[in-house]
Amino acid sequence: MKIKKLSCLLFVSGLWAIGSMPTHASLILHLDAGGGNNVTVADNGLGDLDGAIGSVRWAGTLGTWLSNFNFTIGQSNSPGTTGLASLDLFSIHATSRRGGNLRIELIENGFLAPIGPNLAASSSVDGFTNGRVSFESRLDSTTIGTLGAFGAGNFSGTAGTTVNTIGGFSLTQIANIYHSTGGITEFRSNTSITNVPEPATLGLFGLGLIALGILRRRRDR
Repeated sequence: MKIKKLSCLLFVSGLWAIGSMPTHASLILHLDAGGGNNVTVADNGLGDLDGAIGSVRWAGTLGTWLSNFNFTIGQSNSPGTTGLASLDLFSIHATSRRGGNLRIELIENGFLAPIGPNLAASSSVDGFTNGRVSFESRLDSTTIGTLGAFGAGNFSGTAGTTVNTIGGFSLTQIANIYHSTGGITEFRSNTSITNVPEPATLGLFGLGLIALGILRRRRDR
């Protein structure tokens, strides 16, 4: 009898463990159109239309922003690699039927690499808008770059700085879109943290190439 009870408890515990297994919930997409019209979607959570880990996708109506054309995708390579941490935000046909604001925020709290001093942090954007759009990227609370505001038409831009990471850091991308009338905004933005060779390392590499050149000349003789 005790064995049966123990088996039942183990079975129920197993079901609970499966149901409560952690997803990639550290990747969060938040959209806010003002007036109480907002939505928050976690990776593999309610409202995520993309079943892949490390990618969250939302589509729908939000205030003046139309359901048939709003597709927003956020992607992360968390927990990162030795040489790269990357966060991508896409908005395909963010379409408003009349004037309005839309703030899109993508946050990933799960980065563990790369770590170290003087890493290269960069952000880049490109796209098209009928209105006005601006961007901001952050590592934790430190601003990596701000781009825009861009006016109507095609736009692109890059920004960068150096940062120090210890491990367990977050990356955030923010896009602020404003339409005075109905219109379309499309964009892709990327934020990345990469390892860069130190000057001493580059110097040694250069000396190595020179040495190889000398050796080859001697052999040719």
